[in-house]
Amino acid sequence: MQQYDYTVNGISVSGVKTDQFKTIQFQCQFVNTLNKESAPKRALLAYILKVITKDYPTRKTMTLHLQELFASHLRTGVRKVGDTHIITFFVSMINQEYAINNTNILNEMFKTLRSILYNPLFEEHIFFQEKQALIDYLLEIHSDPMHKAMIDLNEILYKEDLYGTKSMGTVEAIEALTLKDVKDAYQEMVSSNKIFITW
Repeated sequence: MQQYDYTVNGISVSGVKTDQFKTIQFQCQFVNTLNKESAPKRALLAYILKVITKDYPTRKTMTLHLQELFASHLRTGVRKVGDTHIITFFVSMINQEYAINNTNILNEMFKTLRSILYNPLFEEHIFFQEKQALIDYLLEIHSDPMHKAMIDLNEILYKEDLYGTKSMGTVEAIEALTLKDVKDAYQEMVSSNKIFITW
């Protein structure tokens, strides 16, 4: 097992190299200051980016591409830690030695992630589909009595405090978003966020 930490082009990279597992996992995080206005925009942005890119312009082409890479997985998530808001891209793939052809899986997944991050495709219909999916998810959380009680308690305790800001925003905030809001959040993410890659 080998542990390493270094910085490349302002990007912090850390990880552990081991032959113990049949899969490789890594994540890429974009870290920004937490605030109520940007949190819902960034949450919806995370949902949209993983769906299509200019290289894979439909859900089908993206899905088929990942299936061809031995059912590799790519998902996104948002969370808050203290006064920061974090968008995370999670990647999981089989170890190269278990591939049945000469495809360089790691290299291909880096290309895929690069396409998602730096060659995005913002289509109106995808925007509305993912917007509704995020709203449905938030409504589902609110339908659970325990989660709803915790949300209400946080709103009362931290009404005027940054800690009370939700990592995905509110249903009302998501409903009010436009495609331009998401594009603006993307430009801010790639131009000013701190980036961390973890293996």
